[in-house]
Amino acid sequence: MKKYCFPVVLCFLLFFPFNLESKQLFVKMSFGLIPWGEMHDAWLTTTDYYAYGTTPAGRARPGLDISIEFIYQINSNIGFSFGTGYFSKSLYGNPGQFVTPPDTGDFVGTFSYTPELASDIYPFYLSGIFSFPVIPKVKWNFLGGMGYYFARIRCKNFDKTAEGTGTAPLWNYVGWKLESNSGAVGCFVGTCLDFDLSLNMFLSVEALYRSLNFKKFNTSSLTYTHIISARVYQEVNLDQAEVNVRELVDDSTFFYLQRVLGNEDQGDIDYRVSGYDCSGFLFRIGIKFMF
Repeated sequence: MKKYCFPVVLCFLLFFPFNLESKQLFVKMSFGLIPWGEMHDAWLTTTDYYAYGTTPAGRARPGLDISIEFIYQINSNIGFSFGTGYFSKSLYGNPGQFVTPPDTGDFVGTFSYTPELASDIYPFYLSGIFSFPVIPKVKWNFLGGMGYYFARIRCKNFDKTAEGTGTAPLWNYVGWKLESNSGAVGCFVGTCLDFDLSLNMFLSVEALYRSLNFKKFNTSSLTYTHIISARVYQEVNLDQAEVNVRELVDDSTFFYLQRVLGNEDQGDIDYRVSGYDCSGFLFRIGIKFMF
């Protein structure tokens, strides 16, 4: 019974005639900026061959948010809205540096990689709105709500994926970037000012705090990346290598270095993400139309 409570209450609030004359329908289109975010990541190796370490990064690029909302104003103070849209976000992970031990007899070399994840996120959300006028032609709104967020998250680097010295480390590996689908429930609270531009058009300035954290990933595809020299590319059957690596990676793997030549003791290198946190403040500006 509990799962039916929210839809029943929502329908009651939307269609019960509080004040038929005051009901209004609005459409709002907004563009915004998402400054913050972080991810929880770790480097793993299948053997103890390499001496490796990580450097804390914690850097985030501002993300773009685009939204469209359908607002149903029950009376001059209370309203509800349904919204959808798109926003993207990129985050840097902790750089990993791997050193070939000098006592192994192999060429001594190092290589490092700074992971970057990019996400395309599609939200569907409901919110409640409480409004009141502050001065003529300006309305102050308080809002809060929750929604479900679909995400496509991928490991990306536009040019090279690794930098190194020496030859042995880079010649022995095929690099794979992984892509994942995920979903999460998020909630938000915030405030908004509406400025009358005309009888049916308004300028909206909005500030929200959104709590959204992706914790479950489902790997959907692999992409070969040119991390190694042409010599290995010519010697490796990439189709068979892809089949093999699919059996090795975890759902939370976003970058994988698969050993294809060299000493078995070198093992593989696995970069995993346990959480992708898009929580933070969101600032939007938009135009609202009344019908």
